[in-house]
Amino acid sequence: KAKNGPYWHLTLTGRTGSIEARIWFPQSQNYESLQVDQFVEVNGREETYNGVRQLRINSMVVIDPAERGLDMADFVPTSAVPPARLLEELETFLHAALTYKPWSALCKSILRDETIRTALLSAPGAKTIHHAYAGGLLEHTLSIMRICRALSELYPQIDKEILLVGALCHDLGKAFELSHGVSREYTDAGRLLGHIQIGLEVLEPFLGKAKLPEGLAMHLK
Repeated sequence: KAKNGPYWHLTLTGRTGSIEARIWFPQSQNYESLQVDQFVEVNGREETYNGVRQLRINSMVVIDPAERGLDMADFVPTSAVPPARLLEELETFLHAALTYKPWSALCKSILRDETIRTALLSAPGAKTIHHAYAGGLLEHTLSIMRICRALSELYPQIDKEILLVGALCHDLGKAFELSHGVSREYTDAGRLLGHIQIGLEVLEPFLGKAKLPEGLAMHLK
């Protein structure tokens, strides 16, 4: 609330960044409730308050992006490399690196699962700190796998293949820990369980079907 009445304090976000915004009284009374991840069309002007840019909104309409035919890529930050290409690179990497058939079969079954595949293509790598954009999780995972391959060349005693499978799966739960919208908020499972527990739960059915020797699945986990 301000001295002259209640106002809305908003953050407007697009592909290129965010800006703070205000709807001052009495225009603020035109909006009973506003929700995170809503799409809006605004009219206003930019101001500077205490050295910080903000938008003073004169009018605003909540819109349906599907009805307007909007391209989500214009609003959600996305990896510089198309996520579909990152996933293809990841699959090619594993195909070339894995010679032990149970590991290769396990990775193929995970990455061919429609739910996992769809989630990976839009999942951010984190909320804010790193790779916080669509395709970020794939980009991060591929980077970790490349690091592990390089380390295994320096330390030949390492079991390179289980290391690479572990690199693939280490953040798998993040595909379900965070929402994939503009806000990248934590899901209920993300808040209550966290990505490590979620990842183990996602992985368990695939391990159950994999023809791994006794103890190897536990070693991977």
